[in-house]
Amino acid sequence: MDQDALAAYRRRIGDDGPLDVTEATLRRLHRRHVLAVPFENLDVVRRVPVSIEPAASFAKIVERGRGGWCFEMNGLFGEALRAAGFRVDLVGATVGESAPGELNHLALLVHLDSPWLADVGFGFGPLEPIVLREGETTFAAGTFRLSRNGNLWIFETPGEGPGYVFTTQPRERNAFEPANLRLQSDGASPFTSGPFVARALEDGYLALHNAEFVRRRGDDTVERRTLRDGDEFRALLVERFGLPAALEV
Repeated sequence: MDQDALAAYRRRIGDDGPLDVTEATLRRLHRRHVLAVPFENLDVVRRVPVSIEPAASFAKIVERGRGGWCFEMNGLFGEALRAAGFRVDLVGATVGESAPGELNHLALLVHLDSPWLADVGFGFGPLEPIVLREGETTFAAGTFRLSRNGNLWIFETPGEGPGYVFTTQPRERNAFEPANLRLQSDGASPFTSGPFVARALEDGYLALHNAEFVRRRGDDTVERRTLRDGDEFRALLVERFGLPAALEV
């Protein structure tokens, strides 16, 4: 990512702060991204192939105002951090009850004085990166926990949502291509059964799964409704998730 592309990315996430290579900058950019860009699988539902090539992710998320899933979102965020001068590794994770060792999630390790786990592409992930050490980190939306078993790190999310396990071994981008292809084509994939969209808020999140919309504040569900039709579905994508009105679903 060159500096012009970095500037366009920062406009997409609404950031105009300093770009010094510090913890404060990392925290700010992470928070800006997750508040501005929703997690979404709408291309999978539309049977539009999802590429994890950096240029494709940039075009989709920055130029077309879309969201994406982990391979796109964390891939793009990693490119932006590198362009800003950070040292970043791609790391592979296994979500929930998946087969051990399956790389079905892409996260980032950002190296400052200590390594930081950064993840803008998990849907219900943290607002800010978390320093890589055992313990709990609490945001308004809930508490995240990191623990360790040998060389395996365990990342637990608030509530009943799945967490994931990962190692700090750096990965090349092509290591995630098999999972990217499988998750958008396999009938057993959780992403092929219907639309899923999630957007972080300062105090919780919005989620849309099939026709069910939920607004969470901390541990409380403050809004829940079943959408009546496609018009209401499309209006919600624009008004609550910030997706472009021209998107056909």
